[in-house]
Amino acid sequence: MYRIYDTEIRPLLGESKTAFARVYRLQSLNLTIIQYWFFYYDNPWWNHHEGDWEMVQVILNVNGDPVYVDYAQHDDRLPFADGGSKRVWADAEKVGVTHPVVYTALGSHASYFKPYIYRLPFQNLGLVDYTIPHVSQPITPTINMLPVRGNYSTCNKPYQWPCFLGHWGAEGLIPLIDQDGGPSPARQGQKWDNPWEWHKQLPFDEDAHHNRLGKLNLAVEAPLDLSLSEQPSAAQTIGIASMDTVEITSYEYFDNPDTGRRTIIVHEVYPNTTYEAQIVLRPDAVQAADEAILEPATVRLYYPDLQASTVITAIYSISVTWGISTTGTILISHDSDLSLMMDMDGDGATDQLLAPTVYEETSIDFTPPAAITDLSTLPSGPGSVTLTWTAPGDDGGAGTATAYDIRYFTTPITDSNWVSATLTVNLPVPSIAGTREVSTLTAVPPGVFYIAIRTIDDQWQWSGLSNVVEVEVPYGIYLPVTLRK
Repeated sequence: MYRIYDTEIRPLLGESKTAFARVYRLQSLNLTIIQYWFFYYDNPWWNHHEGDWEMVQVILNVNGDPVYVDYAQHDDRLPFADGGSKRVWADAEKVGVTHPVVYTALGSHASYFKPYIYRLPFQNLGLVDYTIPHVSQPITPTINMLPVRGNYSTCNKPYQWPCFLGHWGAEGLIPLIDQDGGPSPARQGQKWDNPWEWHKQLPFDEDAHHNRLGKLNLAVEAPLDLSLSEQPSAAQTIGIASMDTVEITSYEYFDNPDTGRRTIIVHEVYPNTTYEAQIVLRPDAVQAADEAILEPATVRLYYPDLQASTVITAIYSISVTWGISTTGTILISHDSDLSLMMDMDGDGATDQLLAPTVYEETSIDFTPPAAITDLSTLPSGPGSVTLTWTAPGDDGGAGTATAYDIRYFTTPITDSNWVSATLTVNLPVPSIAGTREVSTLTAVPPGVFYIAIRTIDDQWQWSGLSNVVEVEVPYGIYLPVTLRK
């Protein structure tokens, strides 16, 4: 692998950030698929390994216009290499009109359409993927085209490395934590072998698990429309009628022409907040008699009840004559029974209560470890720093966390530059909450550094940033480490 990297890839990279583009033409459907492959040197997630190839792809129609964009992710509903989600081109964030924006998750390197925190139902674990608060400066990569032979790019000289049969990195060293280096692009299943089939089996992003767990996700089928507001402030309304007047950064609105569904996602839900959903008839569905007969129509709600540590799934099957004045209202909160209140004639009074046809509650851990607040240093020798702190818990200050992440940097560490700080190794396994921890970092170069810790629980939820300590690592001879306040 090292010979392939040194001889075939390193010369292509130079000093720039590079993505490798691959063309796949599907003549039977007059489609062209352009894939962009990214290489990451290290994958510091729960399945830590060296060498990580990730990709996104854009699908063009016969006229060369983009119609879909697909991002690779991880989801145990699909084979590990085949996870991802898709959006219609109109729903993808772009720079200008041609460049889709990719938000890379810290650690997993999964590609997401928006910068939020995502929860994954992976291998009977709840795992958390973070694209914030670690968003760095945007990168517009240099594109290096893989040569095309016939209808698609393949592994021809001098570009044979995509089909390398080995692993892009060392063998895993720590059982259950480290894994072998990642596979080559051509060893990632349908993504490489049949990109169109891979696209077809992907969920739309608004329907993917990572946009259901921990998010308020409300969807309606045609001919219904929807809006959502935070109570008591009507200024927080979002929906098709208010999209031109109100912009709320943690909301997304989808009008998917492929599925006919309209969906609102609230990416950041807070406890003690009540949301009011209103459901009406789409103007284009109104018949001459100003009504439509639903046969039936489905309303689907996912709501994270943070106070109860559950995600509620409520599905409503509606078979009524829905007039132009009819409004359905759902109050969504910890204390609500989530009944759909039907005002059939628009007089403001509830004429009928509809309970969810399906109602399920799933337990989820929403509580990350508490942030460490008493990180300090002990006297150390050259090339090392000894730290001490009080162990937090798995849930806030209770229980036992899973792992520590200790980093140092040449400037004060913040949420913004955390991703750029230097990772340390050979860290202790967390003790039960309240235990005094001691750890010595070795092979630290001489100079002045800033050190901070984050704690990780079994859901891969990260604590907030600890207090930051400044240390001076001496040259050559033993001197105590100095803590500067």
